Amino acid sequence: YEKELASEDDRLGGLYNNYASTLTELGEFDKKKKKYNKALKIMSAAPNGKLEAAITYLNMADLYVKKLGVIESETITDELLEKAYTLLTDDSIEKNAYYEFVLDKCIPAYDQFGQFLRSNELKRRINRL
Repeated sequence: YEKELASEDDRLGGLYNNYASTLTELGEFDKKKKKYNKALKIMSAAPNGKLEAAITYLNMADLYVKKLGVIESETITDELLEKAYTLLTDDSIEKNAYYEFVLDKCIPAYDQFGQFLRSNELKRRINRL
């Protein structure tokens, strides 16, 4: 991918995001933060990039919980969840089927972290409340 795609191609950003998520599951914590940061850089400039960046932030929160544990990672996960929520609720994002798909995919993360008010707001935005 890195040889064939332009460095700003969102498919490359998606690859970095998925690769980092796989590394998280394998417990390879040191390698994945760099991949998430690469994904964020690309996704921040891509069409629908705010949505993709939000997903990356939520994936990063999962990384910190698995690496440090729930209590020790609370401050950083709260910051990452806040960043993701800000992007997911940005009024400049086109409200379409893809938007609803992403919100539906992100809602369980807010439930998992006990952020039920944010979860309910995302549900309201896609008419699930």
